Amino acid sequence: MSDKKVSKEVMHLVSFLSFLKQLRHKKSLDQIGFYIVNDLYNVVPYRQCLFWEYKAGKIHISSASGQLDVTTDSPYIQTVGRTIRQHIASENLNKKEVVSELFDHQGGAKAFQLNKKDLKVRKDLEAPTEKIATAEHIILAVCYNENQVLGGIWVDRTQPFSNVEMALIEDTSDALSEKLRYIYRSSLSPLKRLRSLKSVGGAIFLILLALMFLPVRLSVSAPAEVVSKDIHVIASPYSGMIKDVMVEPNDNVTQGQTLFVLDRTELENEYALAQQKLLTAREKLEKTEREFFRDPARGNEVNVLREQIKLRQLELQYTKELLEQSEIKADRSGVVLFSDVNEIIGQPVQAGTRVMTIADASDLELLVRIPSASMIDLKRASEINFFLNIEPLKTHEANISTISYMASPDEDGLLSYKARANIKSPQDIPRIGLTGNAKLYGEDTILLFNLFRRPLIAMRNLFGIGG
Repeated sequence: MSDKKVSKEVMHLVSFLSFLKQLRHKKSLDQIGFYIVNDLYNVVPYRQCLFWEYKAGKIHISSASGQLDVTTDSPYIQTVGRTIRQHIASENLNKKEVVSELFDHQGGAKAFQLNKKDLKVRKDLEAPTEKIATAEHIILAVCYNENQVLGGIWVDRTQPFSNVEMALIEDTSDALSEKLRYIYRSSLSPLKRLRSLKSVGGAIFLILLALMFLPVRLSVSAPAEVVSKDIHVIASPYSGMIKDVMVEPNDNVTQGQTLFVLDRTELENEYALAQQKLLTAREKLEKTEREFFRDPARGNEVNVLREQIKLRQLELQYTKELLEQSEIKADRSGVVLFSDVNEIIGQPVQAGTRVMTIADASDLELLVRIPSASMIDLKRASEINFFLNIEPLKTHEANISTISYMASPDEDGLLSYKARANIKSPQDIPRIGLTGNAKLYGEDTILLFNLFRRPLIAMRNLFGIGG
């Protein structure tokens, strides 16, 4: 081998090493792309070189040799983009397991030789452009990390590529892959000063461990409802059917105002029958009294009929009083509380059945239902912060006044302790009957125990720890 030929190969190797050195000093994707597409020519001659990125399943060609800006709507750029995307899909490089295996066994890049037949030209393009027509031999280099494709290089020309040129482009792509992986990791991690994920994980663990011993107050959350301290029950005076409701839920009513009306049909029939029975008894008494003058032996019968008349009068009076009570009126002023008009109208009720209540809206308190499994040691006057569902961002304060001694079932079957609390600013509550969530505070403890108290109780119940 001649000295002139050795000198030429050595100079080519030096040029390649210098190219890789300069590539390692580039700090941004723009610098990397511009350098590769314009200086790779000194290593491997080409007609056109492109630098592309792979983002969210799309090909973005950011740099092209001999151009300052890449025109994305040009037929050539669109053809290259479709070709790269199709090749990635055909080689299953869009699948994490395939890329991960390649990364473990072949490094961070792989080069593929393509030809003119592999180009994915738009079907609506009448004739291929000059750049598309002259792209006869192509090398597509794909760079990736252990999870996904990051980007790569596209090189094409009219003459075939040698094996040495193929190897040079693949080595260049491997160096490019290292730079892309570094930039990708830096962009993901906000803690750039930490050198490894292990140090990040260790720092996070120490911070969380320290936070676990922060002093906090033992607390429990439970559903809450704004209720009145003074409630009067409105019940049905006799058995019947609710014919009409004269008020709406949460209406302000005054004393003597009609609330609802019971059906009078059956009572009116009973009243008419009682009148008829009384009239019949009186007629029979008059007849018997006339016969008594002719036959004194019928004196006892007269006394019996007089007692029957008294009984009929009492029955008539009782039925009349019930009729007068068919319109149920409020015996005090306040807010009338019941579920819905359509739920109670037309419903049969028994005597004494609770239909609605009247509450004093000016004297409010908070009713908190604490599930038995979540109960903590609460003292009278303990603090409560509660949030109404209609005002989730506004905090209201209260203090416990009473707590039930034992748990009792709610309407939905949940076993809970009932805590009543005095609201510090009742004038800030829009109305009675509103619901929300309350946080009740107990004794001081550490965050670790407050977070894991319920899991510990569950484990104790499951395994029977402590008998």
